[in-house]
Amino acid sequence: MLRYTCIMFYFVGNVVTYGQNRTSAVTWVAVENSTAGVAFQMPQGYERKDTISTTLYKIESENVVLEVHYADVNAAPIEGNGSTLSDPLQTFVDLAIQATNGQLLSRQNVLVSGHQGVEIAISYTDEENQSVKAYHCYFWFNNKVYAFSTTANIDNSDLLNYYKNSFFASVNFSQ
Repeated sequence: MLRYTCIMFYFVGNVVTYGQNRTSAVTWVAVENSTAGVAFQMPQGYERKDTISTTLYKIESENVVLEVHYADVNAAPIEGNGSTLSDPLQTFVDLAIQATNGQLLSRQNVLVSGHQGVEIAISYTDEENQSVKAYHCYFWFNNKVYAFSTTANIDNSDLLNYYKNSFFASVNFSQ
């Protein structure tokens, strides 16, 4: 779906045990987007797609989908479901629930590199009638949106939690 040319990357190999005697051998790569002022890690083989004002990184690894969305709102204004962006983080939460027709399971404020964000967990039924759980983490500063997400079948919760924890913990902002 998406193609990507990495600005800077290096390989980091991890073997992680999670759940009951389950092991995942995943090669993570560090990704740095200096224009967006963000760095994070994703499993090797991810794709990147750039448009005029947005960048998307995406990969499916072990039936877990990881995505990063970055948008410069100065170049392409974002509109919520009839609301203004007076509370952009809440707007993003509302849009995620509305887009999936999902149920909010949890919401917590997070702080990364001095920037406030919000992390949510939602559950919903996908287009294939499968029960899905997703974690989203949103940041908004300097008129830029950063959205990180992990999604998997609800029966794959241990693996989803491993990916979410590894992925979200790797995020770092330089702006």
